[in-house]
Amino acid sequence: MKKFILIICLFLLNIIYGQNTDLIKKYKAGINWNNGLVNNNEPAVVINPLNDKNIIIATNYRLLDSSNYNLFTQKEIGIYYSNNKGENWMYTNLPVQNGYTKYTDPSLDFDASGNIYCAYLAIGDNKSGVYLNKRSNGSISWSDFPIKVVEFNNSSAVDKPYIYVNKQNNRIYVTYSENTNKIKLSWSYTNNLEFTTPVTVSESSDTECNGAIPITDRDNNVYVVYIVNPSQHTTSSIKIAKSTTLGNTFGFHKTISQFERIGYKANIYNGTATVLGPSDGKYFRVNSFPSISINNLDINDINKIYAVWAENVDIGEGSGKSAKINLSVSSDGGVNWTTKTVYSDDDTNEQFFPAISISKEGIINILYDHLDTKTFNIVYTKLLTSVDGGNEFNKTDLGNFDVNNLDVNNNFIGDYITIRTKDTTAVGVWTSGYNVRNYNPEIINAAIIPIKKSILVGNYIEDHYGGKMKVDGDTVQINSNGNHILFEPFKTHTFQIVDEIYNYNNKKYKYRNWDNENYSQNRNLYFTFTEGFVPEIKSSYKPTYPLTVNNYLEGGSGGSYDVIWTNSNIQYPNQASGSNFDAFDNKQNGDEYKIIINSLTRQAAIKN
Repeated sequence: MKKFILIICLFLLNIIYGQNTDLIKKYKAGINWNNGLVNNNEPAVVINPLNDKNIIIATNYRLLDSSNYNLFTQKEIGIYYSNNKGENWMYTNLPVQNGYTKYTDPSLDFDASGNIYCAYLAIGDNKSGVYLNKRSNGSISWSDFPIKVVEFNNSSAVDKPYIYVNKQNNRIYVTYSENTNKIKLSWSYTNNLEFTTPVTVSESSDTECNGAIPITDRDNNVYVVYIVNPSQHTTSSIKIAKSTTLGNTFGFHKTISQFERIGYKANIYNGTATVLGPSDGKYFRVNSFPSISINNLDINDINKIYAVWAENVDIGEGSGKSAKINLSVSSDGGVNWTTKTVYSDDDTNEQFFPAISISKEGIINILYDHLDTKTFNIVYTKLLTSVDGGNEFNKTDLGNFDVNNLDVNNNFIGDYITIRTKDTTAVGVWTSGYNVRNYNPEIINAAIIPIKKSILVGNYIEDHYGGKMKVDGDTVQINSNGNHILFEPFKTHTFQIVDEIYNYNNKKYKYRNWDNENYSQNRNLYFTFTEGFVPEIKSSYKPTYPLTVNNYLEGGSGGSYDVIWTNSNIQYPNQASGSNFDAFDNKQNGDEYKIIINSLTRQAAIKN
């Protein structure tokens, strides 16, 4: 009798299998315009709610002087748009207003009817303001007459506008910082575009605050997350304000985290600055601005709020501090928050500019930049994906650039990057450098990221998962709780049993069937995943009983026999006489086996 010993190693860590870089399409969204003589940074992105192939990007658009690459001839808002999910890009500038010479800090959002809005900051010699422009659904042109949200007779009175459209009630919310000591909010209905007198969002004690982002939940409550960032010391706070009156008043404030902000250096560029970079290399400005997203679609997590930011943390063992991304989550309308560092990377590396977006199934995508401190000049853009609410993250590298090669504004690569999600697609946009002949402008990269479904996959054996499985052709070791694996929607995925027999608790368990038998062929299973489809892929292993068959030939035994499991008509040929056949020990299923003696073509039926 032959004995086979199968040794199965169970991983202690939950393996997340997915986020194949080959499935993420990456584009340089504006490099060829004006012969590449354009500096772009601080990108915003949005996906048309009526057509996920229509993607819009807004940037700080700086046309370089062809005779001096350190000078700009235009300081406008550039718009890049694609109607085929990034395969091709077109370009336009937003119309400008008289008396303003610089336009910056764009943000974007669509309304439910497919109209798009861009909020931005306009600056002149003696005035500044927040403006909004609209492009109607189906049009290719933006309005020649932008809408004033707020205006001041001071060139530096206002900063950092952000826009959000509540698609349930057609309200447009715009937030901004006023004189750095107040966060303000103004709103308008999409049908009249007349903005209300701004209300104060922040508390009176919130001096030097900025980076305010508005968002609404399913109950039309309005939230604004922002940073309190005093310049006289390194301690900052991420705070959130809540309005239960549709944004007319803000009666609730909560400090999510108080921390040391990132990249704090003294006496750089003739003063105190928040920068990253080596002492002998090229610094660039960074910040700890927050990003926010709310899960308004998943029935199990409606109104769950997610906020991310970067803060300095002690990496231990005398190594000092490093910038890391923190994720905080609230399930009770912002009252209580749980916070964790999302991904350690290499401890000494710096993580900054995080942006977060939640898919309709609760999959978290965080886009961020990462400074490699081993070389001191390579910035990598990375994507973190979590399918379990932020407990574990899978990382995808999207690209990198050398900051020492940038020609223009060498202490500034922008203050933020952006990611947005719609249904089965996320789009991330970020700033990087690019070599064009003998100059190196900043460009905008876009990544089209398929939102994959989280499916629990495993071989179920008595009271746990184990063994191995082939998933789309790759062998996966199954851990004791099963594996949460990401799958791209609308594609056919295959699953195959690797181990026929599994040893557990001194018993032998044998593959019996898939729980989803209608889509299986023997030991193989296949699915085409669509919206709201199968939550789990599970094979069942059942206990066995050793069935022994002998051929007695004049006092001895020999030869072989075939076993046919009649329940599924699966044949196990060439069993050696006298060896054990692992029959299912499962009487309630009425398992029957047909024994065929090969040499005599005789048959016998055995029923457990």
